[in-house]
Amino acid sequence: MEIFVLGSADMNSKQFSASYLIDKKILVDMPGGSSTELMRHGIAPTSVETVLITHMHGDHILGLPVWALQKSKAPSPEEGSIRICVNEEQKPCLENIVRSSFSTSLTEEKTGRYFRWITENDLSLGDLQVRRIPVSHGTFPGCFGYLVSDGRVTAGFTGDSGLCEGVREIVSSSDLAFCDCDLITGTEKHMGIDDLLSLAKEFPDTKIVASHMRDETREELERLRPERITAASDGDVFCL
Repeated sequence: MEIFVLGSADMNSKQFSASYLIDKKILVDMPGGSSTELMRHGIAPTSVETVLITHMHGDHILGLPVWALQKSKAPSPEEGSIRICVNEEQKPCLENIVRSSFSTSLTEEKTGRYFRWITENDLSLGDLQVRRIPVSHGTFPGCFGYLVSDGRVTAGFTGDSGLCEGVREIVSSSDLAFCDCDLITGTEKHMGIDDLLSLAKEFPDTKIVASHMRDETREELERLRPERITAASDGDVFCL
């Protein structure tokens, strides 16, 4: 399994907002500007087949309208070719955001034909198995992390979350876990370096990659250089 780090930061940082491309076809979250960022790295946005949404904050979803429009205008687009993984409660809101962004192009007929909204918690995407796991992002509802496995190795993505049982499940089940590390000291909304140190001690067999970092958090993590924790940067590639 190959994981390309499209973005590794929070929305107020110098690097791009957190997003991960799995095996060149599945994107975890799609911040605004994702299509441009993909092209900057030589990746065609239309090659992305599925987007896994962790939660509905704007810095994780606002790239979807542009990508959906590009997919719908691709030569001979296939029915159901725009695949977005959300829960049932998120679907109407996200569909409205996508359609209202390009209302004359992404018509009801087109969204009905080309969109496939995936609401299952466990699903198969080609040779990959995906499991969605609830996490805790303060009081914000409908937040999830993901486990993605090819049957040989498993990658985990916590999304934005404080330290919680969902995060522990993701990290304990992963060979490589991409963890929210927005802060130096964690809160109920976001994990900090202290939380990742705790996870590294609790699950020593899992390699932890810190992501969704503020600039000052990245600087502190690079100063500390803790064992078994790697700081992600935009454009990094991890092969499992």
